[in-house]
Amino acid sequence: NEERKNKIWGWGPQDDVLYKYIFKKLDQDKTKKPYFVFMQGVSSHMNFDQVPKDQRLLYPDNNTKKEKYSNALRVTDKYLETFFTELNKRPYLNNSLIIITGDHSFPVGEHGLYHSERSFYNEFFKVPLLIIWNRHLKPERIKSLSFSQMDIPPTILDLLKINVKTHFQGKSILKKERTLQYLVQPYSGKFLSIVDFPFKYVFHEKSRKEFLFNLAKDQKETFNLKNIQMSDKIQKKLEFF
Repeated sequence: NEERKNKIWGWGPQDDVLYKYIFKKLDQDKTKKPYFVFMQGVSSHMNFDQVPKDQRLLYPDNNTKKEKYSNALRVTDKYLETFFTELNKRPYLNNSLIIITGDHSFPVGEHGLYHSERSFYNEFFKVPLLIIWNRHLKPERIKSLSFSQMDIPPTILDLLKINVKTHFQGKSILKKERTLQYLVQPYSGKFLSIVDFPFKYVFHEKSRKEFLFNLAKDQKETFNLKNIQMSDKIQKKLEFF
């Protein structure tokens, strides 16, 4: 039909269609028991070049890679309006805990790279994380610490005040403790990284090259500290890797 023709593109249905479908499915469950719902939107999970012309909100011509990326991210953000509109229509969901994040990031030329399988820089891994729980959480932005998706499950348990033994390897973000993040880029010779904020260590398995960055002082990862004499303190941090 016409809707299927116009609103299924890229890797699947555009996100607002997905959201409406999921909420309608929830409405059909008359038990109204607590839900755990996972929605995987794919409107920005592609090469960013398939956004329909009438939805290119920033750059109608969609010429450059950055323009395509910007259009895809902007329309994906707009679809979130549909999510919250549908959520707020339903009183039985007014105590919902909402978590918005991504599985990975994507480079847009920060280091001359435009493909997600080419290197180890932060733009390949850094994703947004937004946690919303009305009347339970106050607005706050956690800075000077780093976390990963592994820390989300224990954070949920912490929010719900559930204290049980689990297999989770992460830690609750709410505790604001320093944690280690392990990053693996299996392509292009395999990059293995560890982040102990503000330091990030990278080992390239194919070339045997090493990199060390201070992410607080060098957010663009342009200065490799491994090229200078490291202090004993920093060297000790890396001995276990």
